[in-house]
Amino acid sequence: MAFYWEGLLWYFLLIDSLFYFIMTWSKGKLHHKETHWLSDYLPYEKGFSFIYLGITIWMGLMMWRLQLIFNF
Repeated sequence: MAFYWEGLLWYFLLIDSLFYFIMTWSKGKLHHKETHWLSDYLPYEKGFSFIYLGITIWMGLMMWRLQLIFNF
């Protein structure tokens, strides 16, 4: 299977959205930040974490159907 840059970017977004989701729902010793690393305008909010993770997974399913990411 060929290597596509879109797939690499999607894997980066998936990891970022998973960390964002974990940081949003965790409390206490796991983290001390209140905003996302990208901007101060993206606070950790539970609703936005669901939307971000959902859009990332949806985009991954579309890329999987187009065979731009690896089939496991």
